[in-house]
Amino acid sequence: MNEARSQKHLALDAVLPQLQCQRCGFPSCGDYARAIDDGDASSNRCAPGGSRVLGLLKDRKSTRLNS
Repeated sequence: MNEARSQKHLALDAVLPQLQCQRCGFPSCGDYARAIDDGDASSNRCAPGGSRVLGLLKDRKSTRLNS
């Protein structure tokens, strides 16, 4: 994983509530963030985070990070 991709994954993970509830279909918030970054999951699966987290995920997903 390149540095910019790693930073984006960390930025996505930082937005998630860290409940590890698995309601998104992934075993952890970190795994879900990685799947969003890899394009394997949509950013609208975090029900516990509510609309605030969904909006932040969408914003962070579309933000390009410089390497």
